[in-house]
Amino acid sequence: MSQAHHGKTVSGKAVKIVKVNKDTPHLNLDRLEQILHNYQDHPVAIISVFGEHRTGKSFLLNFLCQYLRENQSPSWYKKNYVKLINTFHWKGGVERDTIGIYMTDKPFMLKNDKGQDTAVFFMDTQGSFHKQVTAGESSLMFALSSLLSSVQIYNLPSAMIRENDLQHLEVFTHYAQAAIDYEGDEGSQHSSLFQSLLFLVRNWQMSDYHYGSKGGMDYMKEVMKTDKAENDSVRRQIKQSFSDVRC
Repeated sequence: MSQAHHGKTVSGKAVKIVKVNKDTPHLNLDRLEQILHNYQDHPVAIISVFGEHRTGKSFLLNFLCQYLRENQSPSWYKKNYVKLINTFHWKGGVERDTIGIYMTDKPFMLKNDKGQDTAVFFMDTQGSFHKQVTAGESSLMFALSSLLSSVQIYNLPSAMIRENDLQHLEVFTHYAQAAIDYEGDEGSQHSSLFQSLLFLVRNWQMSDYHYGSKGGMDYMKEVMKTDKAENDSVRRQIKQSFSDVRC
């Protein structure tokens, strides 16, 4: 999504659009249509967060919502940290809190770089690798959230992009392609299945790369270098699955 300016929100609650029955996610198309119906004449962007359970995904989304409620003020967190809004429910502890996929029922209306009013929704996805979640369920959740979203944030709290993070992502994208039965026309096999992927490396403490998007891109370029054929295949699969990959 392009740079936005002077946002405002219409509402502020998250509703479930995907529930899980017997380890199988089910998308509530009627609910999704109800949410999007009033914005069919606007560009729409859906920002999703995906990653392991109990790694602060819902908390992060509330920070993003708060930031936009404060019109992207550079000092928003100084006065609002202690009364952070609770658009997406979250709690501390070991047990998971989010089950299924939740989406804001009203958007933030933002101006994109073309001056168009864009309806921006946020989406929260249940965590992967939980004891009650199979690998297949996690892969289906990733497929659904990635297909619905304009930007898929891959939440990484371990202060770096680890090799197993990339390997898990490759497995999810393989499974997604198979589950969706992606065929299309002859040229579609060379196009990306998903839109944008953003590696979000949290708790960054390394001094050799700066914080933010520039340091993140420099770091990602280094991570994507490898002389191992198997690891190179993992990286090619990720790049081919998303039209844009950033950090």
